[in-house]
Amino acid sequence: MGESTVNRDASSLKIIGAFFVLLGMLVMAATAWTLDNVRAIVVNLSSGIFLAGVGAMMLLIARRLANRRHSASQGPDLQG
Repeated sequence: MGESTVNRDASSLKIIGAFFVLLGMLVMAATAWTLDNVRAIVVNLSSGIFLAGVGAMMLLIARRLANRRHSASQGPDLQG
């Protein structure tokens, strides 16, 4: 993988991950309109937690890719 590919992957994962986290938060906030239906509460909360979790994992992977790219671009430490 070239450096530009890793950079593109990291930024794509950041954007999609942030979108999923935001979407999960909105779904969890929408649970307030379903307080009279227990089944809808369970579905909304589980869906929101799942979406936010997937988004958080994407953000974590993007951060690791960016850190790996950053450490690889500095090269080996030759000072002794």
